[in-house]
Amino acid sequence: MNQVQGAKTSVGQQRPCRSHLDLFDMDQSGPTEWRTAQRICGACPFLAACRAELAELQAETGFKPLATIWAGDAYTSSGTILPPARFDRYALAVAARQDVRDSSNAATAA
Repeated sequence: MNQVQGAKTSVGQQRPCRSHLDLFDMDQSGPTEWRTAQRICGACPFLAACRAELAELQAETGFKPLATIWAGDAYTSSGTILPPARFDRYALAVAARQDVRDSSNAATAA
């Protein structure tokens, strides 16, 4: 589930990520979409504000983004930052885990 925050800025402008949530959700998209999401973040006029908001949220609550692209960084399902060079390998690992879950559910249902 995607956790992109900050729907609108104080002046009412919508952040670009809000128009493309599917790209930022690492459970629902893949490496190509993640790279696109990072490019959107990199060009976003609100990137600095987004990073500051995330840092504040983390400091105040210990919050970790999960399976999302947030403030230009990709976060795994465990909340660690994933470098772009590892996107393809991570996608394969996520798909393998999903296959195991699907097989287990099918066996349980039978």
